[in-house]
Amino acid sequence: MRDMKRVNRIFCVVGGSSFPCRTIFCWTQTINECVTRTICLVKNQLRKSNWCGFYVAHLKMNCRDILSGFRGSGICSLFLGVLISIMPTLCYAKKNVILSWSPNKDPIVAGFNIYYGGISGVYTNKTSISVTASTSLNISNLLMGNTYYFAASTYSDAGAESALSSEISYTVPMPMPLSVQVFGHGVPNPKWGWLSGGFTSTSIWIPGYGIYTTSTWAPGYTNGTLLDVNENYTLTAVANPGFAFANWSDGNGNVLTNGPTLCFTMTTNLALVANFIDVQKPTLSIVSPTPNQQVTNGPFTATGKANDNVSIASVFYSLNGSPWTNATTANNWTNWSAALALTPGNNTLQAYAVDTSGNLSATNTVSFECTMQIISSAISSSVEPITIGAPAVLSPASFTSDQFALEVSGTTNSQYVVQASTDLVNWISVQTNKAPFTFVDTNASQFNQRFYRTVSVQ
Repeated sequence: MRDMKRVNRIFCVVGGSSFPCRTIFCWTQTINECVTRTICLVKNQLRKSNWCGFYVAHLKMNCRDILSGFRGSGICSLFLGVLISIMPTLCYAKKNVILSWSPNKDPIVAGFNIYYGGISGVYTNKTSISVTASTSLNISNLLMGNTYYFAASTYSDAGAESALSSEISYTVPMPMPLSVQVFGHGVPNPKWGWLSGGFTSTSIWIPGYGIYTTSTWAPGYTNGTLLDVNENYTLTAVANPGFAFANWSDGNGNVLTNGPTLCFTMTTNLALVANFIDVQKPTLSIVSPTPNQQVTNGPFTATGKANDNVSIASVFYSLNGSPWTNATTANNWTNWSAALALTPGNNTLQAYAVDTSGNLSATNTVSFECTMQIISSAISSSVEPITIGAPAVLSPASFTSDQFALEVSGTTNSQYVVQASTDLVNWISVQTNKAPFTFVDTNASQFNQRFYRTVSVQ
């Protein structure tokens, strides 16, 4: 036998009665990496030839290979076992730790001694707890960042104490700042979403009980929140209206998960990014022209408005099925405009907006009428041999097949000259005839706009 110890006045139990045992010899054995046991032989005072054995089983944290039952022989049994496990208190009580152990129903056991200190094997603190009082101990005022070592034993009413359990340790977490941001378009955009902490859980194995789990609601951590290193946390990304969650990534852009809930272990210099995308379509309206509006064939500028939850990238328009063309803006697309070259008769304007995320608005369409602008005048001429005649009157007849027809009336059989211009400054004579007559401009389709007048001659 090794590690021999002699302990006097230990009481043995036989048939429900107790009596003093003369001698107890104890030694320890290593069962496996999780469990060690202390085996003691007790010599009965009444039956000196009989030796009986008992053991103390000690459990390290997270080990589940637990010895149970009495191992020995003879009529005298003494079980002073203690199985201990360690559980930190809720994540936000940073300086506390809870030790817990399985209950012991052996009548010899009067209580438990809990030892702990800052050096392995050196225990500067001791707390005794009655076997009927509790099976756990909350130890407070521990220093953050320090490692503490714990062991336990059982004791009897007579003052005898078992060997110590296997030592377990616990490092009090040291809070460090968390870097966490909401990103959109690859840059911080906090209005795109927010973060919820959800529930955080701590689970431990308690011998004789099973897995013990505690949960607490955690807030949504913001950038710079202090979290305990090596503790587990949960963050859930929640999109604001008009946006959608894309993925979680680390500080180097590596995708961690595509799911909105991220479970992570806090480490020093940890950086997390919740990435969101813009899914809301922009809106666009055409202010002018209005539906069925009648405009002349002079210069015309269409106007409208555009809006988006983030930003408009551009507005495009098309007149009468022509290719899509960029509109112009002077105030970041709050208002937009487009210069239109109208054709006589019915015109159709279409427009849509695109935002900086590539979302397209609905296409807005307006149909309206364009009428030709006719200028009629009688012009006096002092150039010989032309003399001033009676005034002439021009009236539009029709516009068909890209040709425009005008009725010229005035003094019967008097001659009139029809002149045309594109800018009301430079005029050219296009036909001379006697009133009344019909003038047909076969070149009308070649011009965006054209004005007409008549000059009477003798």
